Amino acid sequence: MASVHRWIGADQPVGKSEKLIMVAPTTDKIYTMTSGEAAATYVALSTDAEADVIVGLIAAAGAVGREFSIITFVLDPDPLVLDTMFAVAKITGHEFNLTTNAEITQSSETTAGGPHHWAIDNFDTGELPTVGDTVIFEKNSVDLLFNLDQSALTGMSLEFRASYTGKVGLPSRNSAGGFPEYRDQWLKINADDIKIGFGEGNGSSRIKLDLDAEAAPTFRVVKTGSSGNVSLPALQIQNATAIDMTIDDGEVIFGPYATGPVTTIDTLEVGGSTNVLLGDNVTVTLLDISGSATVTTEDAITTIDQTGGTVIALDASVLTTVAMAGGLLDHQSSGNITTLTIDDGAVADFSNTMVTGCTVATLSLKDGRFIDPHGRTTVTAIQDFKSLRTA
Repeated sequence: MASVHRWIGADQPVGKSEKLIMVAPTTDKIYTMTSGEAAATYVALSTDAEADVIVGLIAAAGAVGREFSIITFVLDPDPLVLDTMFAVAKITGHEFNLTTNAEITQSSETTAGGPHHWAIDNFDTGELPTVGDTVIFEKNSVDLLFNLDQSALTGMSLEFRASYTGKVGLPSRNSAGGFPEYRDQWLKINADDIKIGFGEGNGSSRIKLDLDAEAAPTFRVVKTGSSGNVSLPALQIQNATAIDMTIDDGEVIFGPYATGPVTTIDTLEVGGSTNVLLGDNVTVTLLDISGSATVTTEDAITTIDQTGGTVIALDASVLTTVAMAGGLLDHQSSGNITTLTIDDGAVADFSNTMVTGCTVATLSLKDGRFIDPHGRTTVTAIQDFKSLRTA
C-alpha cells in the first residue's frame, strides 16, 4: 500500500571529512587536489618534508578559491603526525567532491548528513519514500539540497504546498566561491502527479525538478513563491516528457540551460499573472494563454490559443498555428508562422526587432492589429481581411 511521507528535515547535521596522507616527498614530486573544475598543485622542493607539502597545498587551494571555497583544510590534531591533513566541509552537513593524485592517499572519515539530505530521519514516517508513494512538503522552511537523485522512485506523487518556504535543489552558481555548481542541483524523480502552491503561505523561492523523462505526468500549479531573479524563476523544470500542466499564477521556467535535457509539453494552460519562460530545448504542442499571463518561448509551439496575456517569441522560435482572440503576440523571432488569426482586438506586433526572414503563410485579420513598421515579415496569403495596420 502506498504511503504518505511529509518532509520535516529533522536529522542532525554531520560534517563531511576526508583524510589526506602525503607520500614522502622527493624533488619535483607533484601533489594535486581537484574539486569540481578547480585544481590545487604543489611541487616538492629538495628540502621539503610532508609538513611542507601540506602547507604548500593549503596555500595553493586558498589561492585558487572557487570550488575549494566550500572546504576547510586542517592539520592532524596529533602534533606528532606531520604527514596528514583533513578536508572538512565548511558548512556542517554539506557535501563536497575532492579527488587527489597518487602522491596523496585519500580516505573518507565521515559522510555528510543532516536536515538538508533526502534521508530517513527527514521524513515524518521515519522511512524513505518508495515506489508509488506520496511526498508532501508543507509547514516548514528546511531546504532539501543533497542526495537529490531519486530517479529510482517511479509512480510518485509530489506536493509542495504554499506553507513550505524552504528551497529544493542547489542554485546554479555557488555563492561562497562564485563557481558554477558542480554538485547535483535538481531533485530528480519520476512523478506521475505534481501539485504546487495549494493552501495558505508564500511558497518556496526555489524548486528545481528534473522529471527524469517521465512520460505524461500531470502538473498543477496554483501559485509559486518569488525568486527575485527574472532569469531563474522560483519553479524550474527540466527533462519532462509529454507533460500536461496548468499554471494559475506564479513564475516558472522550463529548460533553463541550452545544454540541458529536452523537455516536451503536450498542453500548457496558463492564466492569472503567470510568467513562463520556455528555453530553446523546450517544445509545446498546445499553449492556452489567458488573463495577464506572459509566456516567452525560444523554441517551437505547435498551436497557440490566446484570449489574453502576452506571447513573446524569441530567437528562431517557430509558431505553427496562432489563434488570437485577445492579447498580444510580440514576435521577435526569425522563425515562421504557418497560420496567424487575429480577432477580438488582439495585436500581433513585429516591431520590436529588426530581425528579418519571418514568413506568415496565412494571415487571417478579422478584428485586431498587425504591426510591422520595419517590413520584416512576408505574408503569403491574407484572408478575412478588414484592415491592415503596419505601423
